[in-house]
Amino acid sequence: MSHEDVTVSNEESKAAVLSGTVGRRKFIAGAGVAAGSLAATAYLSPALLGGTAGAAPLPPTKVPNSPVLAARVTKPKNNILVVLYLRGGFDGLSALAPISNSEYYAQRPTVAVPAASALPINTDWGLHPALQQINSLYTAGKVAFVPASGAPFIDRSHFNTQALTEIAVGATSTFSSGFLARYLSATASSNESPLRAFGAGAVVPDSLAGSFAPSAQSLSSLTLTTGGNFAEDSASVTGTLNRIYRSTSNPLLKAQALSAIQALNTVGGALATAVAPKNLSTGLGASLFQIAKLITSGFPVEIAAADLANFDFHADMGSATNTKGGQYALFAQLDAAIGAFFEYLGADASRVTLVTMTEFGRRIAENSSGGTDHGHGSTMMVVGGGVSPGVKGDWPGLTNTINGDVIVANDYRTVLGEVIAKRLRPVDLGTVFPNFTMPGYTGVVA
Repeated sequence: MSHEDVTVSNEESKAAVLSGTVGRRKFIAGAGVAAGSLAATAYLSPALLGGTAGAAPLPPTKVPNSPVLAARVTKPKNNILVVLYLRGGFDGLSALAPISNSEYYAQRPTVAVPAASALPINTDWGLHPALQQINSLYTAGKVAFVPASGAPFIDRSHFNTQALTEIAVGATSTFSSGFLARYLSATASSNESPLRAFGAGAVVPDSLAGSFAPSAQSLSSLTLTTGGNFAEDSASVTGTLNRIYRSTSNPLLKAQALSAIQALNTVGGALATAVAPKNLSTGLGASLFQIAKLITSGFPVEIAAADLANFDFHADMGSATNTKGGQYALFAQLDAAIGAFFEYLGADASRVTLVTMTEFGRRIAENSSGGTDHGHGSTMMVVGGGVSPGVKGDWPGLTNTINGDVIVANDYRTVLGEVIAKRLRPVDLGTVFPNFTMPGYTGVVA
């Protein structure tokens, strides 16, 4: 489509659109919406969102009954899974330290968590001193820990392993969809909200790739993008898009387009300009605040994803008691954000289960630069509603290793699968995690 196709005056454009003499492609181009995306995508709701989104067609049997779906629910009752990806190689042996293990202190003479400074979980395990809020949640019966967890294969590339663990089918894959996208597709009903899933970030995470989930760094960016002849007139754009898609003969296209427009109208305004409380205004906290606002405002969110990066401490990790140390500061950010997130949720906190994952852990031994190199097994945390607290799963110890790394004794898909099976909609886990057979639950969920 050439530039000249849409170069008409603002008043002429409005009159032509309202009278029906401007073609849909021309109007949509002026409105700043990709006509190709709208035409080609069956499940198109993200194509109307100002953030970024992946899109995958729903099965033909999933055609919604109503052309306009409720964007907000008066009293949502569904449970919610939040997947928090800790990027860079999260050091599980610092987060949850094996404080009764002499090998731990022998291999980490300067960076190990001192037993006297650890926040005790039991006689064998203690939390890093920076994880004060997580410790409080644990004391309240809201946190389970799974040491020696991760992917069963070894790949020390951050990029490769992050992608593979979010696609979640094994060490190699031709799949283009993520495990959360497959769950959403397998459980989709005929009247889903366009905000059933949400990614709190600039791009759609690989776990949601292939889904309809919008992704945005802030709710204020979830707006209809208008430009060109319609830059100052989003109201006319919204009204005209409503008329255009109400007249389409494709019921799925109609339902999803109108739902997306309605969601945009509902998300805007007060929701987009809400002021975040302390610890939810920057960094990870800001991402979790977007999710929390959607939940507490009555949107039927079921799946959400966020991430925190920079856990790759090859050097200058800092001692566990040094509040100025790099890892201490990052752990403190993680801790404060999770604590504030669940506090902000209030009564909705019982519906939300947050699961952390990472691409791989760190080596058992510290290196000569005061850090730890890429390892294998790490520690997952399951926080919030429905959790059975404590240290779960198998623990191989620190002498039975794989080339000096913690053995992965608990496949991360086992933890995620248990949360999905016990907290979310009924689903065949073989669809969510192809090529994987659940060996049995670890007991992270009651």
